Amino acid sequence: MTESNDFQGPLQGLTVIDFGHYYAGPMAAMMMADQGADVIRIVRPGESDPTTYQKEIPEQQYRVLNRNKKLLTLDLKSAEGKAQALALIERADVVIENFRPGVMKRLGLDYAGVKNKNPRLIYLSLPGFASTDKERAPIQAWEGVMGAASCLYRETSVFREKYNFPPVMTWVPQCSMYGGILGMLTLSAALLKREEQGVGTVIEIPMVDATMMILTFKIWMHSIGVDSVDTPNAVPEDLKHLIYADTDSEDEMLVKLSAATWDALGMLATNRSHHCADGRQILHWTNNAEKFNTRFLKTLGIYDQLMDEGFIDLGCWELGRNNNISPFDR
Repeated sequence: MTESNDFQGPLQGLTVIDFGHYYAGPMAAMMMADQGADVIRIVRPGESDPTTYQKEIPEQQYRVLNRNKKLLTLDLKSAEGKAQALALIERADVVIENFRPGVMKRLGLDYAGVKNKNPRLIYLSLPGFASTDKERAPIQAWEGVMGAASCLYRETSVFREKYNFPPVMTWVPQCSMYGGILGMLTLSAALLKREEQGVGTVIEIPMVDATMMILTFKIWMHSIGVDSVDTPNAVPEDLKHLIYADTDSEDEMLVKLSAATWDALGMLATNRSHHCADGRQILHWTNNAEKFNTRFLKTLGIYDQLMDEGFIDLGCWELGRNNNISPFDR
């Protein structure tokens, strides 16, 4: 057997053209490069030096997102640059771009313009807003714009909304991040499908829509009834002291939010911290792994006692029971 230091991943032999910018497109292409694909990143003139390129993108981020890639400088606004780009696309397996809807069409590099020359091409588009969204598609989809449009700063926490806490901003590019992750997963599925059908396809994943993955937390909480109280006035009387007040300091906000969170999760008998004999705490969190919860409580010797006190040990899909996270619910 011949040993080699050359990495050979599952995507070896595939050619990917990365027209992405900022985060989402480059991230999807980076993950493909990590798995052995030959990724050619198209960069604008002057972009290839990470020490001078866009100040909003740190040099470290630039180097990470472009790892394992080949950088090719092309001016897509010139006839020569477009011709070179088209030649690359005609031989590629995958194209990734995350411009606003219509940009690639104006450049003559959209899927409709290239699919006949390369029927096996898989074309991934990651715009901020869907091309069918006539009102918002032309908007420059900066991270904050997408976060606001998807209710990211408000809706991801049931507890903040329930107790009237204000929205909280984050610098983490979550919309772009989830767009890149979904893009990579979808490309993998499309490549498998191409093995069966022999033809490519076009995929559009608006990053605002991809952000809905984060909001599954709220859907989960709704399923167990945590957000059944949706207005501050409906908060139980003994918990109203946890409602946010305009005069609260940052520290007071954190104390209230922590208490409100644990009040909601307190219904999950095992998913919380427990004091140990040595004075330390242990966090036990098994989510919907009901077998683990049953064994855990039996090992503690309190399973029968909990059953006598009215706890329920049922499967997570039992209808009419708020126990899809833990099989123990009061």
